[in-house]
Parts: sequence; structure tokens; C-alpha cells
Amino acid sequence: VKLSAGCHECFVDPDFGKCDCSVSCALGSTAPQAWEKEKGDDAWQLECNPETGMFDDGPGCSPIGGAIERFCEKPDPQNGALDVSDTCADCSIALGNDKTCACAVHCHDAYKHVGGGKQGERTCRKGAVVVCPLNVKWSKSEKKCFVEGTSRHVDPFCCPAYVFGERMPRLHQDDCLQHKDRQSCFGIHDAKDSRPECCWNDKGFGHKGPQCVEKRDPRIGLKYTEQESPAEECSDRPPVFSAEWSDKDPTCKLRCKDDVSGNPALRVTRGDCKDCAIDDPDCVCEVDCSGEAVFFGGYRQAARQCEDDGRGLLPQLKPAPPVCSLEQETLLFCKVPTEPSLAPTHCDGCRALRKGSASADACKCSVYCKDGFLPEKPNTDGRKACLQKERFMSTELQCSSINDKFLCLQSKDRDSSTACCYHADGFSPGVKCAAKESKEVTKVPQECASLFEAVFEDLPVCKPRCINMLQMEGVDVIGCEDCYVDGACLCEVQCKQGWTHIGGGALGRRACDRDDLSPNRLGFGRSPICAKLDKPSRCELSSIRKDPTLLVPSECKSCEPGDDGCSCNIACLPGLVWDRDDSRPEGEKHCIQKVRPAPPRGFSCSSLLDRSSCAKGMEHGEPLRPCCWQESSQGEGNCFVMGDPRFDRMPEQCGSIHESAWEEMPRCLEPCRFDDAPSDFLVYDSLGKRMVTLPLHDVLGKVQVMDCETCVPDMPCPDCIVKCAEGLERYGGGPEGNRKCFSSTGDFEAMTFEPKPICWRPEPAPKCPLPQTAEAFDGPKGLAPMAPLRAHGCQGCTPESNDKNCCKMYCADGYELRDGDEGPVACQEDLPSRLYSDGRCEDINSLDQCLISAEWVDKDAHDLAPCCWREAGFHGGRRCARKASQGITLDRLPDMEGNAFMCAPTRKASYRNKPNCLARCHLEQDEYVDKDKVKSCKHEACIADGQGRYRIRVPIEIYSALSSSQQVSQLHVDGIVNIDETQLDGKVLWGHIKDEPQGWIRLVQADGKDLEEFAEKIGSDMDPCPCNIHCQQGAGKIYGSPDEGHKACRMNYELNVPVFEPAPKCSPRCDEPSHNDGTRNVTGCDCLAGEKCSCDVRCMPGSQLVFGSGFEGPRGCEIRGGKPVYEGLPTCVLECPVPSNQMRTLDTSKCKRPCVADAPERSKATDPPCSCYLECAEGHKHVAGGEFGDYTCRMSAGNLSFPATADWVGPGGAGVPFCMQQFWVEIVDASTGEPLAGARVGVADASRPDPVMWQVTERDGSHAGQVDFAVDYEKLRISVGMDNYIGITREWDRGEHCKNPSDCGVRIALAKILKHGDVHVEEDRCYVHAEHVGHYSMQATLEWDGPEKIPDLDLWVRSYECSLDTS
Repeated sequence: VKLSAGCHECFVDPDFGKCDCSVSCALGSTAPQAWEKEKGDDAWQLECNPETGMFDDGPGCSPIGGAIERFCEKPDPQNGALDVSDTCADCSIALGNDKTCACAVHCHDAYKHVGGGKQGERTCRKGAVVVCPLNVKWSKSEKKCFVEGTSRHVDPFCCPAYVFGERMPRLHQDDCLQHKDRQSCFGIHDAKDSRPECCWNDKGFGHKGPQCVEKRDPRIGLKYTEQESPAEECSDRPPVFSAEWSDKDPTCKLRCKDDVSGNPALRVTRGDCKDCAIDDPDCVCEVDCSGEAVFFGGYRQAARQCEDDGRGLLPQLKPAPPVCSLEQETLLFCKVPTEPSLAPTHCDGCRALRKGSASADACKCSVYCKDGFLPEKPNTDGRKACLQKERFMSTELQCSSINDKFLCLQSKDRDSSTACCYHADGFSPGVKCAAKESKEVTKVPQECASLFEAVFEDLPVCKPRCINMLQMEGVDVIGCEDCYVDGACLCEVQCKQGWTHIGGGALGRRACDRDDLSPNRLGFGRSPICAKLDKPSRCELSSIRKDPTLLVPSECKSCEPGDDGCSCNIACLPGLVWDRDDSRPEGEKHCIQKVRPAPPRGFSCSSLLDRSSCAKGMEHGEPLRPCCWQESSQGEGNCFVMGDPRFDRMPEQCGSIHESAWEEMPRCLEPCRFDDAPSDFLVYDSLGKRMVTLPLHDVLGKVQVMDCETCVPDMPCPDCIVKCAEGLERYGGGPEGNRKCFSSTGDFEAMTFEPKPICWRPEPAPKCPLPQTAEAFDGPKGLAPMAPLRAHGCQGCTPESNDKNCCKMYCADGYELRDGDEGPVACQEDLPSRLYSDGRCEDINSLDQCLISAEWVDKDAHDLAPCCWREAGFHGGRRCARKASQGITLDRLPDMEGNAFMCAPTRKASYRNKPNCLARCHLEQDEYVDKDKVKSCKHEACIADGQGRYRIRVPIEIYSALSSSQQVSQLHVDGIVNIDETQLDGKVLWGHIKDEPQGWIRLVQADGKDLEEFAEKIGSDMDPCPCNIHCQQGAGKIYGSPDEGHKACRMNYELNVPVFEPAPKCSPRCDEPSHNDGTRNVTGCDCLAGEKCSCDVRCMPGSQLVFGSGFEGPRGCEIRGGKPVYEGLPTCVLECPVPSNQMRTLDTSKCKRPCVADAPERSKATDPPCSCYLECAEGHKHVAGGEFGDYTCRMSAGNLSFPATADWVGPGGAGVPFCMQQFWVEIVDASTGEPLAGARVGVADASRPDPVMWQVTERDGSHAGQVDFAVDYEKLRISVGMDNYIGITREWDRGEHCKNPSDCGVRIALAKILKHGDVHVEEDRCYVHAEHVGHYSMQATLEWDGPEKIPDLDLWVRSYECSLDTS
């Protein structure tokens, strides 16, 4: 109970004062109904009983059905996996407070904690705030909390009557919006006070909305959106919290059986196999064979996981452990070698070991070759180890396919090449034989095939030894002691030094083989026959004196060959010279041995029948060999070539292939000579137009000849040099440099040198060409190019004439001096002249072309020679020849020009200090041009030179060079090229293209006084001239005038004046008219003054034109008072129509007419105010929306995309009262009928293009799958969509489909999207697009009104085939 403050000052004696004591039930408690019926339901007055001195009995308040506490649900023991204490059933939270309790949750002993929450004690605590509807009602009979006016029930704690009984607290404040904290949002509310309660949300209602609002505020909803938020607490309802545990339940899994401990053949290599459970992420268990165990199969060191076998037994670790055994494998022993050529010792009882292993009882076996035998390979005899060798076994089958034991133990697996193992009981059903170490071996085999056999390593192969029978006089025998048949043998037989091989066996390497005479004996064949031969004869002087060109001294004598002390000094006779290229010089000559002339091919020594002829004979071979004579035992003789195997003893006489002779003598020849011309020459002088004589000594006297006296024909003469005298150049004739002559006739006479070079004065000093000036050019002046100069006396000036002020230059009219000085200029020599070098000089037949051309001598060395001209023609009739070529001879010299030959000039000169006169462009400014940007057009780089970007006007050709007719390609109209160089050729201005394809194109061409431009220079950001012309801010370019941007400075070739590209014409821009907060529709109003304009201004849909304010429609931009403006703009207003009567649930009788939005209350003092009083019609109650009262029309500003709107605004803000029930939409699955959560539902007025209102169906509770809309539309357009379901859009007529149009809804069934194929309807038939052939299932969902409209419905169905048969 709850006592008032006056209860503490009550006395038994009333004389001490009146007792003012009242009692009431505290929150959460209620009085008995009988008491309330008798005493009322407010606070009750208590009287102090004077007899007892105590207050009378109170109401006897008691808690309301235990609703103060909310309990946490006791954790589920999960079929015995969890141990949950009994105290967990008594854990709860007081309303708004945590309440601790002794609740403990652990995994059972046979289970392992693998995840989820922690084990141990936990508390029951407040959870999330439960979102409760505002208008709820507690049903005592059903013990449920319902949304008021619906059958949907929610969390019972949302009803204050469930918590507090009928005595719900009521709190209030005068203005909820002014309070910014939860405590001040609520105040004590008088039960008779009609003011609304306040509601609170910490985050605010709607996006950035207030935290404290009135309970009827439309911003209170059930979801967090931009427009609304749920109420966490209200004046008549405290916050409702869910109850939840402080930790979630632990995840416990049954532990696996330990299958490793107790098996000595297994060991754990990683992890702990005793602590693994099903789905255990921390389970680490890897198993292998122990150190002495043999691995037979299964999985080694595999990551094992605990799995349920599905038979209700303990879970097992999978995969199974490997199959291992401690039993040792069978031992193998080697057999003693029994070959007859071997001598084994201590080889009995040797156990086979793997290669590289050793043991205490290692084998001490030794194997050697018996006497008279040798090992085929060195070092293969001696100690031998007994090793395991891989056996040859069948590999044709897989072990698992064999059932026969014998075949199994003789085989290897076809795939893995491991031994097959056998078990009579089988490793698995039907498998008795399996590959060792495979996954098929599931138990220890009874027996396995052996892959190895025992053998001694590398036994020697012994061969019989050969007998040496090669020792004879004059023969050396080496390395023939240790040889055998077919073996590697180092035996070699040679004649001793000073001895010669005559015959018998061959010299060189010998091999051991069967003897030809005695097959049972092994030997090296026949021994060679070697002998000593006689010395050669002397060299006589008579053989030297036979050559008449040689000088032989009298002191010379005959000599023995090889005697270095005997020689003869030989020289050429006087008047002759020694051929320097000959390898036989003059000087001392000795007697030497040389090979005699070879006999004819096919000659044989056996054809000689006497000893004398045989001693002189030779026979071809490698090398030549002499013949030898051998007497037979019968007195007859035979002639054999030396080395013939038929020699069986020393021959009586042998010849020799050498003879004695003198060293080769020098070659002495007559010397070479020059064949000079006999007379003077006639040459044409082009300046004098006549023939002139050139004396012979003037031409040949200019040639220097050095050290050519000793040169001989057909031989090099490196010291003989012929060249032009200093200060002269070669123009033709023979070459300069080394000379030689020839003995046979050819281009020159025999025994004579090549002609001497034609040497003449070098090219004279060049003349400076007259610059292209305005006065000197007879075509359009701008083709000069740009003719910037006026010149005086500049014709024919040379670098030597500078001191005479030969030339004076000044700037032409229209040009300005940039730097340098006007007046005298100097002529100076430049870099070498650029000549055309595309072909050969001899192919040119024009004087002009010849004198501007050159020909490559060596292109790699950059050696280029000019062309020379002879009118009468050079050799072959050609009139143009390359300078210094052999076509220019003494009798055919080039024509003369003064005292110089007529050749293309390689030197050039130019005027260096000419005044720099610039063709600078000047711009005439427009009033509306951007003044800051146009300053760039005064830049010093704005000069009309030829470089820059050009636009091609007509298709033109690209040429490889100015003088070439070779066309590279063609440029088409509108092509853009970059020109980096311009040249004037006659009356054509050429430009060189910088980019690909490179080449020359015509820019401008003059024909008489007419001029044609093929390309025009255009502005770009690459132009060094930064001239950039734009209209100023607030202005724009008139349509059709030139574009804004970069402008090039270019030439007006007709007037020889630099000008800019045409500039744009600018005009000021009108400001776009205002849309007046979304009441006017403005389109196409970006216009310039004086320009054709598409501006259109009209009232927005829903707005009305104010009479006399202007006009709707198109208009133009005009200048008025110096400013651009649009004239006659309309003024537009909005109206609020009389509100709908919401199907006669809203009383609109006091709304007489539509009202203009935001208009003053009276346009005149006598006009009645435009207002509208709204309230629910009799018999209908307020459901949502605004409060009852006076409403005025207010405008909500818009923009061009969203027009302004007008709404009725009353006491509760925007929105009229809503007096009809909300229209509900329930979404269910067409197959199951279950409510669907998460479906997106949209509702709009089907008769107007109003925006769609969207909501999403809830997931749980009585409102699952359902959404409510506060709309009064008679005809609705409903759109529903959801993932994996077929969307639906349908129209719903309340009057047609609803029994009570003001309180109705619709249930919509969604069908799932078919897994395959698209469904579409054509001509009232349904088709499915199938990607694959097969059977398809189809379903149809039927919907109908009911049960209010159609209480009973029968469906009759028959198959499609049946309908075809009966129709």
C-alpha cells in the first residue's frame, strides 16, 4: 500500500486535530474487486479507531498476477550435453532492473566445450527495448494484450493494465516538445485532465527529430525510418524490456573414442587424440607408425576429425589410424659365386643389406680372377658386399583385382609399384590382396611379396690374358702385357727412331685377338718390318744459272742438303726489280730436301719388274710412299710399296720420295709506268659562252707522285702514292692514294698505272641569296613567306664583300622590329648546302637539277659527292656525273664557270645579322569578351610564323621531299597535322609534317595573282601563342559565330598582314526565372540576349495562374535598361480541395469551399475567413491523423523536380483526422498459407498518380506477414515484391470487394519463382521456356473474396487432355 503524508500526524483524540490520512495501492498492486466496488477505485480515507488506537483495515492490496517480474527461459540441456542447475528456472528481472540468481551451465563430463558461450554462472538481465504500439488493450478473459481495434496481439508487457492493473499511472506535461531529458518529459497527470500524455525516444522521433513528443504525434511509429520512430516509454507506460541471459549457451560435443593409446605400433605425431569431439575446431590428431614398426597401409600423419558413425555408438576419429606392425620382415642371404674363372673366399652365409647400410656381422667375402685371367673392368675384384636387388615382378594388374595367393605374392601393384600383400580373411569384403602402404590395407597382412633378392655387388668379369709375340729388331712395343680379347688395350707398336716402316704388320695400336695361324692362341697379330734408309744427293749450281734474270756470284758452289754453312747470294739483274709480293726474296739460298714429283694416279710399285726401276718408283697414298725390292728364295725379286704387309723380312733396296734442290729463287720483273696525255684540252666556259683551252701542265702539273719507281705489274705497291697538290681537289680521273699496274690489258694499257687524278681549284666562295622580300616577290606578298623585309643592293654579295656594305635591309610595311638593327647586314658562310641525294648523277639530264643534286659515295660513312655538268657529255653520252668519279676524264672535263668547274655547290652563305621583323597579330576586342583571358593575345609568341597545327581543307598529297615526286600517302578533308617547318619553293609554300606519316604537303599555292590555301592554321593548347578568347562570365557565344578557345595567329596572304582566327560573338545571358518554391515549371531558359530562345514558363500541375500577373508559354531574352531579362512572368498559387469524407466517416460539412494555400485570412475586411472544421462523423471514432478542430490550407515548398503541394494543417499539425479503420494487407505463401515476413508492400491511389507508400511485413507476433495503411482511397493499386517470389500488382476496389469499405483489408498469396524457365502468356495460353528436355512441375494459385463476400465456394478441376476430348 501507499500512505499519504497526513497519516503520520493522526491522533486518537480528535481534539488534537483532524486526521487527513489516505491509502492507495502502490504501482503493480491492486485492491480486491469487492473493496473497489464498495469504496471506489481511487485513494481511500482511513480513520484512527479510538478504541484500538489503530487505523481501520486497509484495502488489502496484492501484486497483479506476478507481472512485475519477467523471467529468463531456463537453458535447454540439449539431450544431456549440458548440466543446467535447477536454480536457473527462478531467474528473472524486476521491471526496469536486473535481478541476480545462482544459475550455472556446464558441459557434461562425456562432452567437450567447442564453442558458443562460456561455461559457468550467468545472470538474467535486461535485453533490448520491446517496440510497443501506442493504442493497446488488455483482455482479462484471454490474458492477452491486443492492438486496439484489431485482433492482433503483442507482448503482454506492452499493456500497462497487465503490469499495473486498472490503476495505470498517468503523467503529463503542458508542452512535450520543450523537454530535452527523459525525467522532465513526464509529470503527474490528473486523472480528469484531458491533455495528452508524452512519449520518449533517446534517438529522437524521425531523422533528427525531438526526443519528447505528444502521444498522438504522427512521428510515433513501429519502425525507425526517416519520418518516424517507436516510443520507448510514454507517460502511461514505462519502458518494456526483454529478459535475456548474460551469455549464450555453450556448444558441447560428444568426445571421440581413443584408438591410439595401448597400441605400441602407433605413436601420436601431433596434437592430443584423447581430447577430440564432433565439430571440434581445436581437435588436432595426427598418427604414424612407431620407430620400429613397419607401415602396411592406411593414412599416415593425416589430419583426423571426430565424426558420428550414424549407428548410435561413440563417435570415431576419421580416417582410421595407419596399419602398423612390430614384426620384422624376412631376411635375405647371398649365394656363393660359382663361375669357373672366379676365385671366391669367405662368401658363405652373407646377409643382404640395403645399399649404404652396415651391421656388426658384415660380410667378409672377396672375389678375384683366377691365374691366366684378367678382370674386364679395372678394380672390380676384391671385397664384395651382399646387397638387396629389386626383383623382376609382374606389374600388369592392380593388387586389389587378384584373389590367388601365389599370384598376389609374385606381383607389384600396377599403379603404385609397391608389393602386394595377402590376408585370407580379406582386408574388406571381396578384397584379399592389396597394395602395401595403400589405403586398402585395413589390417596387418599375413604375408607380403618381397620386392628384393640378395646378390653380391659388381662381381668381376674375367677374360683370358693375351701373349706378346711382337719383339723384333728396330721395333718398340709398349703396354701389351695386360690385354684380353675384345677388351680395352693400350698396346702400341712403332719403329724405333731413325728406322722406317717397310712392311709386315701395321704400326700403331694393337688389340688382343685370335691368332690367324693358330686359332687356339691369343695374340696381337704380325710384327712390323723396320729398316734404316740411305741419305739424299747434293745441289748443283747449274740449276740456278738456267734463269737469265738472276745474278749468280762467282764464289757460289754446290751444297749438301741440310748444310746451313753452305749458301749462294742471289739478286735481280740491273734494270729489273724484285716482285715485292712474291714470297721468294733476293738474298742467301741454301740446299734443301723437297718431295719428288708424284707419279700418275693409279701407278703401282708391283708393275716394276727390275730392281733399278723399283728403287726409283713411288706410289700414291697418304703420304706418298717409295717402292722397295725384295729377293725371293728362288732368286727372283718382287717390287712392293713401302709398308706392304707382304714383307716378311728386310728388303734389299728401297727408293726415296725426297730429292735435293735449292731454295726458291726471286721473281724479277720490269717496273710499271704512267701513260700521260699527249696534248692540251678544250673546255666549255658557261660564263663566256665559248670553248677555252686548258694546258696539259695546268692539269697534270697539279698531281704529286711519290715512290712509284719500283712497282711491278699485278703486284701491290704500298709505297706508291698519287694525290692532288696542296690546296687542290680531285674532280675525276684516277683515284688518289696507292697505285699498281697489270701485265694483261684491261681498262688501261699493259704495264701502265691507272690514270692520274684530275686536280683543280676547290669550290669558290658562296654568294648570299637575296632574301624573300615583299619587293622581290612577284606573287601574293604573304608567300615570301610572310615577306617581312625590304632589301637594297643585296644581289650577289659574298662573305668577302662585307666591308663594302653590300646589302641593307629594313622591316616591310605592317611588320614590327623585334630585335637586331635595320640597315647594313653581313653575308656569312653557313653549314654545308643541302643537296638532293635520292638517285644517281648520271640519271639526271637537266642542268638545273644537276647543279642542286649529289650522290652517295658511302652512305654508312656519310660520304656525299656533288654532281658536275658537261654539256657535250661525259663517257656514254651522260651530261651529269658525280664529282671524283671515273666518268670525268682528261678528255672529258666538266664545263667551266669562270675559272671553276660547274659542279653542285656544297658551300652556302646567308645574311646573319638581318633585322628580326615580326608579323605580330593584334585583336579588336568585343564588349562582352572576357577581358582577363584576352590579355593572353598580346603575348610575344603571337606571331604569324608557319609552325603550328593545320586543318586540311581539301584532300592533298604527302611527298617524301620537296624535289621528289614520290607520294607517301594522302591526307583527307578535316585532317589535323602538326607542321614544324615551312619552305617556299617558287610560288608554293610547303609544310613539313612532324608526326607520322612524315613528309611535305602544299600549304599555299599561287597561280599568277590568284592564291589557293590547301590548309589553314588553327589554334590549340600546343600553340606557343596562348591567345584564348572566351565570353565573359554571364555572357555566351551567339549560335553560329566562331567557337571560343585558342586562336591562332596566321597570315592573310593576299594583304601580307598577320591576323587572328575569327573570334566568337558574345552576348549577355538572362538569369533563369525562379520556380517560386515549386509553383512554376521553368524549362529551356538558358538563353542569350538577341538569340533565338526556347524558354517556356508555366504554372506547375496543381497550381493556378493569378489573373493579370503575366502569361504562360514561350518567351525570349531581351535587354531592358541595359540588362538582359525575361518579361511577363506568371504568378501561380495552389489550392486545398474540400477533404474527402473518408467513406462518410469524416464530417466535412463545415468546409464550404477550396482555400488558396498561404493566403491571408481575408482578402477584404468583409470576406469570411477560408477555414475548415473537421471531426469524425457520429458513430465513428478517431483512429489516426490530426486532431479535431479548425484547419487551414498551407503550402509545402517544392522545386523543379518536386512541385509544391498544399495540405490542410490543424491543431495536430499536417494531416486531417483519420476516422476509418486502417487498410490491412496480409502476405502469405501460396503453397503453405504461412505468413511471409520481409515482403515489400506498396499502396497508392489507383485513380490518381499519387506517390506509393511502402512498408515491409513483420517477421513474428500476431501481426506477422501484415502491414496497415491509413488511407481513404476507394480504389487502391497494391504492389507486392519479395526475393524468390513472383511479384504482384493488382487494383482493389473497396466498394466491390469489402463488406464494410471503411474497415477492410486483403490477403495476397505469393507464388515462388520456378527453378527453371520463364513463364509468359500468349493468346490466353501459358507457356514455359525450358532450357533442357525433361519433366516440369507447375502450380496455380487461385484467390477469391471471402468469407464475408463469398461464404461458400466449390472448385471443379479436370485434366487438360480430358477437356479436349469432351469439348
